[in-house]
Amino acid sequence: MKIVRSAKTIRQTIALLFYASKPYFLLTICFNVFSGCFIPVNVLIWKYIVDATTDLLRLKDASYMPVVYFLLLHFGISFLIRSISTLSVYFQNLYASKINMYITNKILYKMSELTVEQFDNPSVYDNIQKSNGESLQRSTSILRTLVEILKNGASVV
Repeated sequence: MKIVRSAKTIRQTIALLFYASKPYFLLTICFNVFSGCFIPVNVLIWKYIVDATTDLLRLKDASYMPVVYFLLLHFGISFLIRSISTLSVYFQNLYASKINMYITNKILYKMSELTVEQFDNPSVYDNIQKSNGESLQRSTSILRTLVEILKNGASVV
């Protein structure tokens, strides 16, 4: 029962994140999946670097150019991965502000529907403060976890 409730909460949170800003949600997901796709490419490049270095050490007439080529390719891919990660962090920060505005607007709308008697109730006021204070942190935490799962899943494929 608790697992079903947790799954429902996570699904609702992901829906809230999606509706907070569809473009930033999709950009964040795409950048991280794209970044994860380069991990196996980097491993493959390292295989070729090790093979080329082994050939260079083993064979007397082998050229060092394949080693240099694969090292340059590795550094280029590493630079691309770092650039994508930096852009992803940038978009996540922008997205966090969008999420905060979206959640604040939802809370303010719900507060406008309260009567004065309900608003004077300390437990209602505490719930409003708690939802306002914790909602952004929990939502972005779920987003980061989802992004990491997708990124690691993309690196396996």
